[in-house]
Amino acid sequence: MRPSDKAWIALGVALVAGVGAWDALCPRGETLSDASRRYTQTHPLLTYGVIGTVVGHLAGWLHPAVDPIHLTGAGIRWITRRFHRRSTRPACTPVRERRRSRPRRWPGSGWPAIWTPLP
Repeated sequence: MRPSDKAWIALGVALVAGVGAWDALCPRGETLSDASRRYTQTHPLLTYGVIGTVVGHLAGWLHPAVDPIHLTGAGIRWITRRFHRRSTRPACTPVRERRRSRPRRWPGSGWPAIWTPLP
């Protein structure tokens, strides 16, 4: 079983347990389904847009260049890698010892490939 499979199982268990606990303990008329119906009545475009984005992302229908969930994850990954590299090099280390073990790529190559043309 791959790590992502374990994450999906853990997410499913947590989601079912959380929703079940909320539905059992919440005040009358405050279930998550009731809230979703209220959101659909007051903000239908936003509600269906969010639901459609999540479904499109999970089904793989959205190109990574326009998938906001993918872009958020790629941006966070890029930022953490960028600052992690800087924070692991002590400033007092001589320049010749600070060289990377692998050749440096062209600037910006760590950013996700969102600039590729759509097919």
